[in-house]
Amino acid sequence: MVAALSSEAVRTINEGKTVVVANSKALPTRASVRLGALPDERSMVERLRPLGRATEYFFVDGAGLALALLGDTIASNLFVVGYALQLGFCPSAALRWNVRSRSTARRSD
Repeated sequence: MVAALSSEAVRTINEGKTVVVANSKALPTRASVRLGALPDERSMVERLRPLGRATEYFFVDGAGLALALLGDTIASNLFVVGYALQLGFCPSAALRWNVRSRSTARRSD
């Protein structure tokens, strides 16, 4: 949710069209570690709600799932993308294109 509330991400949200699929847990950022506190998850959810469709909010504990299954929260974004895919909000063709374009870019480096 921290990244979703960044000014850059908020500018891409189309009110009434954007569906929010987010990790329900706030993971530590460099700033939160430096300040010694995680962002308040409840207030972050409340800040997200008015930005998308009124009823289209889906939260999953991607960090908890990744930690329980893999022993690390590094894969939490993968779980959230998988959840969005299962809900039908992430077209598999777009996902395949993204993976292909990134692998092609890496090969050309």
